[in-house]
Amino acid sequence: MTEDFAKTRYQDPPCARREDGDTAHFLEPSRAEKLRVIRALYIIEIFFILFREISLRVDGIVQSAENEGAMVHFFKSFAHWEVEQIACAHDFLFTRVSPVFNDMAEHDVDWGASKVVPAQWVGSWPLQSFLFKGLVAIEKLAETKTYGERYKLFDHGRIPVRRAHTLFRALYKTRNNIPGENLGSCLESPQSYASIFKSPFFDDPDDGAFTAWKWAFGGIYRANRGTLHKWGFVMWDRARLGTLSSLMTLEDIRGQSESGEPWKIRWFSHDDPVGEVEEETWASSWEKRAAMYEKGGRGWWDFGDESNIVWS
Repeated sequence: MTEDFAKTRYQDPPCARREDGDTAHFLEPSRAEKLRVIRALYIIEIFFILFREISLRVDGIVQSAENEGAMVHFFKSFAHWEVEQIACAHDFLFTRVSPVFNDMAEHDVDWGASKVVPAQWVGSWPLQSFLFKGLVAIEKLAETKTYGERYKLFDHGRIPVRRAHTLFRALYKTRNNIPGENLGSCLESPQSYASIFKSPFFDDPDDGAFTAWKWAFGGIYRANRGTLHKWGFVMWDRARLGTLSSLMTLEDIRGQSESGEPWKIRWFSHDDPVGEVEEETWASSWEKRAAMYEKGGRGWWDFGDESNIVWS
């Protein structure tokens, strides 16, 4: 996963170009940059293990709030930019698994009968529910090539269970529950941050991650950081930041962070919008698959192709 992250994030022009401007050469990810990704992924795995069960519970308003509060409190152990690193890794997992998830939503008869919508945004609850299976399951699913393989990994076609709480919700709420969310521009170094808040959870001798966070006006999990999240900006060494700053002005970098265009797949909404997917096509697909389900049909379906349907 770390290698995939580095390949798709760190080497995305122009952030990977060398200072000489030769686009044929790219800065190779350093060991420190890879370690930041590994740490973020392991934190996410720990989160899933800790909260896999209570995320399903709906034990009344008070208990539900306490469960969600525990999830938010989990992230208070980390510095602001460390939480932003976790958010970047979370978005990466979404991009890894959403194409496979959407293929299942588009073709499985059972899913169509249940009107499972495609995961067009990172908070999509069916996809968020699947993420709780953990990194091994996520990676296995991302590597599948056939419907049969995906069917097995999706618990033999079962609809994902709706969870009361998700990783996305916890990250989203964390940004409003950590003091000093907007103080990035006022801080000069990780040491000045530690003097005001707390020391970072991890010892990192390179201040690239802190500096990237500061350049993007601080904060946590803001909806307008599309391009920067695609670049994995809070995972970078200072050397990679220096390469970028030689190609783009600080204003350009901040402009990238404020661009809403790259966030089409990550709307901050509590509904699962079909978005750019043709709504009439999906409605027709759901209707046809629901009718087939009622007749006992199961399996893979597409418009004009019922050859893979299994009848019971």
